[in-house]
Amino acid sequence: MLTACESESREVSLRYPLENHEDEVVSTGLVLSDDDFAGETNAYNERIASLCAVMSASAFSSAAPQENFHELGFTHIAKFSYEKGYDEDTVGVAIASKKLRGETLVFVVARGTRGREWYSNFDVGYEPEHKGFSACADFLMRKVKLYLTNYAIDSDTARFLITGYSRGAAAANILSKRMTDEYGKEKVQAYTFAAPNTTTLNNSDSYSGIYNIIKTDDVFTAIPLAQWGYHRYGTDIVLDGSSGSSDEARQVFQQITGEDFRGFDSADSVEDFLLCAYELAPTVEDYYHKEYTVGDEGLSVYEYMNIAAKFLCEEQTKKDGDTLMESMDSPFAEVSMFFMNGVDMEELLFSGSFTKSSVADSHSMVSYMILLNDE
Repeated sequence: MLTACESESREVSLRYPLENHEDEVVSTGLVLSDDDFAGETNAYNERIASLCAVMSASAFSSAAPQENFHELGFTHIAKFSYEKGYDEDTVGVAIASKKLRGETLVFVVARGTRGREWYSNFDVGYEPEHKGFSACADFLMRKVKLYLTNYAIDSDTARFLITGYSRGAAAANILSKRMTDEYGKEKVQAYTFAAPNTTTLNNSDSYSGIYNIIKTDDVFTAIPLAQWGYHRYGTDIVLDGSSGSSDEARQVFQQITGEDFRGFDSADSVEDFLLCAYELAPTVEDYYHKEYTVGDEGLSVYEYMNIAAKFLCEEQTKKDGDTLMESMDSPFAEVSMFFMNGVDMEELLFSGSFTKSSVADSHSMVSYMILLNDE
């Protein structure tokens, strides 16, 4: 049983790596109490949202989640799928637990995309849930149940806090829905960041303990397309992406990352891209099978996105580079220009890869944390 002293607020120092510079670790301070963890699941908690943002960012490091769990007083720390050979149907996850007034809080943190996981992100499928993300949620569900068994945690006295960023957010979104169905609304709360759309099911807004923090300038939160019937489980909390382009926000981004912010100034570019994508693929069937001429070959939107995935996980060939260049003079021209916005072309041409783009910066976890702190 907690004493009054133990439930008082205290400042904790947490760490997370910088995207594309994972050997550089940033520290940040948060004020929390155990009462924050014990609140009603259907009540949004700003402190827990900020904590989940940092924990989601920390998941890109193998060591930072464990350090942060220790700082927060969590024990029985376990990690799954943190090896280098990333499987397309899995997602990295760190899990830990803490006793709270007769309950055990199980904290599940899903990592964003790594390596070949990019291919799964673009494999939508034809079922009511996104095929790749649904497979990730299946994986997470197995690991959470294994965790409960391994540490003899009774699900009747457990409650769950779930978070993740990007691919991890999509997997966390579906996992939270499934755990709510199995354990009840009063036992599951989730905060996801930059989650893509996950489902076409009509009852998605009935999951009151799931909060999805998204930005208007982040294209990944708008795909798969809403015109295909896709959305997320739970409640979307929308941050104004144009605020991230303010002088103050740009200065904070530069102070944290050491780099200039190249993200989009507004949601207009994203909206234009989405209209173009819908024209190319009005249905999921079209996404997979409707072909357009690029150079001397025919490509569907799905095949085009798989070429993009090759670049993102650094498996591209010279032919892929040639196809990307040829796409600039094809029906994919607007899509290619959108994804190439903010890219250092010299870096791309000479190294075959790129580390910065407008799409990436608007999607970055740092940009989310900056806007979240301004709310």
